[in-house]
Amino acid sequence: MLQYLPIYYIAAIKRVIEDNALDMEVIVNPKALEGGINVYQLETAVGAAMKCFDNGVGIKVSCKECCTD
Repeated sequence: MLQYLPIYYIAAIKRVIEDNALDMEVIVNPKALEGGINVYQLETAVGAAMKCFDNGVGIKVSCKECCTD
């Protein structure tokens, strides 16, 4: 069941983006491509953004709610 974010969540997201406040760690993930080419995939974890929001909460969502086969 799809539910939309309340407007105050949208406002909080807008604020941290405009203030350039998403101070998230970068995860360096070494990978090997076909042909023996070594590369680094740079990632950020969504959970790391939680510290950027005042009174942020986590919500556990089952995989079937957000994943498709």
